[in-house]
Amino acid sequence: MEFGEIEFPPSAPSIPVAILPPTPSVPREIPPAPNPKTPFGIRSDTGRQQAVLKWGGSPASEAAVARGLRWLALHQESSGQWSASRFNGRSNSETDVAVTGLAVLAFLGSGNTATRGPYKETVYRALAWLRKNQDRAGAVSRLNYSHGIAALALSEALAMDGGDDDAVKKAMAFLRSQQTVLGGWDYHDPGADRSDTSITGWMLFAAKSARSAGIDVPDDVFRRVERHFRSAGAGDSQAYPRISYVVHARERGEGDTLATLAIGLASLQVLGWSREDRWMIAASDILTERGPDLDNLYYTYYATLAQFQMGGANWAAWNRALRDPLIARQRTKGDAAGSWSAEPDIWGRNRGGDVYATAMSVMCLEIYYRYLPIYRKP
Repeated sequence: MEFGEIEFPPSAPSIPVAILPPTPSVPREIPPAPNPKTPFGIRSDTGRQQAVLKWGGSPASEAAVARGLRWLALHQESSGQWSASRFNGRSNSETDVAVTGLAVLAFLGSGNTATRGPYKETVYRALAWLRKNQDRAGAVSRLNYSHGIAALALSEALAMDGGDDDAVKKAMAFLRSQQTVLGGWDYHDPGADRSDTSITGWMLFAAKSARSAGIDVPDDVFRRVERHFRSAGAGDSQAYPRISYVVHARERGEGDTLATLAIGLASLQVLGWSREDRWMIAASDILTERGPDLDNLYYTYYATLAQFQMGGANWAAWNRALRDPLIARQRTKGDAAGSWSAEPDIWGRNRGGDVYATAMSVMCLEIYYRYLPIYRKP
């Protein structure tokens, strides 16, 4: 994927971005700032300020990001992980790997890494916990869903900070070993006649981020992912745009939802499809018509990624419908202040819990600088 140049208005007024309290210093060498032409090059303080102004953020959205990150930092376990079960989620190791990966992604999105930023110690301990969980085969979790999220967090951290790339190399080796003949990934079995769109989205973004970090990820990985999405319905100009939840070898894809459509649109963007493609435009139009669903942050997160990249009127409409209503849902009192409740969310309650809901909400509000635009002008 190609990323556009940063085009900012001259002498833009300053806007406060994610003002965070200091944490204890970490005695590690600070590497050079990320290359501004990587997907993550806009996450510097100046880049975030100007992106918020240019692409529809506000002081309120940045204040909400800051409050969300503060809540996450205050509720990190001493081991470095986040516990889903402590905050209305499911109690198992796979879920904790996933929500820890999501929390790391939220911190990285605002420019915090293991060596820089107010929450560098938080990020350092979380990454160390993920690496500690990695087995000899490279799996951070044997559930591919959780592995994909963790691999994405490790890869983004490496791309932003540099350093030891062994964990990401091993994570990519395991990712490749799990890719099915259908092009995507199943929960556990690479030999299964099942390729899952949701898991495939996380794995694709992890592989793309690893490549951005300088890890050798063969082109064939991405060609096979595109095969999955074509089998799921991408590019079918004779039908209402859809992406199947599951692809099988000898039958039509199984199920389709707004979430899988959003995953498909975001994935095809990073695979290099043109935003002028008729199917891409039609898919974006459907997301615009339906709008964000704050009771389904999974769908809303992927749709926000996709609509930001599509840009234009669809992005403007999506941002208007998302930004302030999402901020209004952030809790403001007591120990929960700064978090979002998992209770209304179909994947948050009894699964990822409040850690999931908070990390996903923060990432939605970081959209203005989360990734550089793939198409030159959003």
